[in-house]
Amino acid sequence: MDLIDRLERWASTPLFRLGNSQLSLGSLILLVLLAGLLLFLMRQINRWLREIVLVRLGVERGSREAIATISSYLLTAFILLIALQAIGLDLSSFTVLAGVLGLGLSLGLQKLSASFFSGITLLLEQPIKVGDLVSLDGVLGTVEKISFRSTSVCTLDQVHVIVPNDRLVDSNIINWSYQGTASRVHLPISVAYGTDPLWLTDALLTVARQDSRVLSQPAPTVWFRSFGDSALNFELLFWTDRPELIEPIKSDLNFRIASEFQQRNIQIPFPQMVIHRPQNATVAELPSDYLPSLLRRVDLFRDYDDSQIRLLIEKGYRRACHAGEILCREGEAGEEFYLILHGRFSVQVQRQEEAIAILESGNFFGELAVMLDIPRTATVVAIEPSVLFVVDRNNLRHLLERCPNLAEAMAEQLAQRKQVLTRAGLLAPTSNQSRPDQLRSVLRRVLRL
Repeated sequence: MDLIDRLERWASTPLFRLGNSQLSLGSLILLVLLAGLLLFLMRQINRWLREIVLVRLGVERGSREAIATISSYLLTAFILLIALQAIGLDLSSFTVLAGVLGLGLSLGLQKLSASFFSGITLLLEQPIKVGDLVSLDGVLGTVEKISFRSTSVCTLDQVHVIVPNDRLVDSNIINWSYQGTASRVHLPISVAYGTDPLWLTDALLTVARQDSRVLSQPAPTVWFRSFGDSALNFELLFWTDRPELIEPIKSDLNFRIASEFQQRNIQIPFPQMVIHRPQNATVAELPSDYLPSLLRRVDLFRDYDDSQIRLLIEKGYRRACHAGEILCREGEAGEEFYLILHGRFSVQVQRQEEAIAILESGNFFGELAVMLDIPRTATVVAIEPSVLFVVDRNNLRHLLERCPNLAEAMAEQLAQRKQVLTRAGLLAPTSNQSRPDQLRSVLRRVLRL
């Protein structure tokens, strides 16, 4: 008993006075125990909120991290006040001392306080959240954790970069995940002088459409940037919703472009300066699959200039099909318009055993379903290996806006085919309009599309 009494007296003996309160060794031991319990409880509650409660509520990852972190800060401050009161410390005595310490700390710890309040700002406003893909000073990575002083960013090479929060608030940050992940990428390409821009445009767009990570809407496009000292400078512009894979996508496209250029005999230049004497120029023979020439064989585009042909190439794509392949079926919804560049196709309907029409190079089909919003009126089958130029509904709308002559020509063709199909009993008659009135009605529907 004497030992216990001595330990109690020793633990309750005041060590020093702090304001109106006296602190003993027992009070300090109790404070350490409460602080350890506080740290344990804070971590458990933070984990419980982040991994169980907020997950079941369907809160996204960035908001979960922010709510859990702010809650742990508030809980820590609340329990700390309770612990100080539990050991008998009078907090009112800290008013003056806290003011003096606050002034000193604010002068000596400006950087730390700036990072702290910047962290609070990031957690509340959430311009950057955990899980976002960000770029800062050449560092591209995913935000892993936002704490009160710094933010951890994991780069694509799995290197963790610790960034002070005040830099994230004061600097220009690219947040690839902010309000959507779709991003446009610029891929510069230089080719030798003498390269046909339309031939190059077709090559670049063909390569872009072969990559499943490149979005079809908005469609990829090609810009002619400048006439360089030794090259023609272009840019391939495409959209992707995988910004974290931009560099691998660009690498894969470069490999495919190099292979496509080799097949098409497109030269990539190197810096040089050559003085040529004037000579009789010779025109290089164009390849048989030269897309601009194939498009100009279609009556609709026979008189188009290079700028209009380039627009066509950007809005559509070439598609090869084998003999017997079914392009569209009767009764199905139609979303694509087809131009026949090479080959023959049979147009068939269920009510008749024989084909009602044979379409050859230069013809087009599929416009009725796309323009009039009706199911396909016939089944179209390839008779032989053929090549098509395909334009979907969205890109066809852009073409009609930019090429009024195309709208008029297609409306003329629509009126003719609609009359033929009506006489064949495949379409219900609409009204007894005269042909000019009917043509104007169809044209209005085309332009309204």
